[in-house]
Amino acid sequence: QLTGVELPGEQYGILPNPRKRMWDKASQSRAAIGQFVAVTGIQLVSAYQAIANDGLRMKPYLVDRIVDADGVETFRHIPEPAGRPISAKTARTMREVMLGVASPQGTARRAAIRGYSVAGKTGTAQKALNGRYQDGLYRASFCGIVPAVNPQLVVLVTLDFDARTRFHQGGNSAGPVFKRIAMASLRYLMVP
Repeated sequence: QLTGVELPGEQYGILPNPRKRMWDKASQSRAAIGQFVAVTGIQLVSAYQAIANDGLRMKPYLVDRIVDADGVETFRHIPEPAGRPISAKTARTMREVMLGVASPQGTARRAAIRGYSVAGKTGTAQKALNGRYQDGLYRASFCGIVPAVNPQLVVLVTLDFDARTRFHQGGNSAGPVFKRIAMASLRYLMVP
């Protein structure tokens, strides 16, 4: 569904209705690895934000406040709840499970940030061209919540490779970019 972010042109994701018999055994197995379904970046971040916020999803927005040249605040955004897609218990369990991804044994160990817990998930999607998945062409992603225990940030990094590359997996390409962005943001926000 649309997130309601205040930008024109937001697109719906792709999630075929199972009641319309569009799901066969092949599509069920492919959905588990990200084929047959699609979401926009803002939809993905919105879902992770609900996991970070103990199951409560908030409507995303771009501008927090506006301050004029005299330092007078002329606008302040009032956060709006957008539903509770999962329970607080499920959200905490998901964060615990996702802690393993940015661990020394995980698929995104290069996304780990010393001194902070990172809960996240990698993505390595084959690109489609003319209805066929292309061998060797990928979109890589890493979406992370930091700190995982008392979440303050959700960061999504998506890389679109137009040529074959050795490091096309989300953990070893998007993970390090996430780390740099998250570290700078944590410092800026003074998150201990």
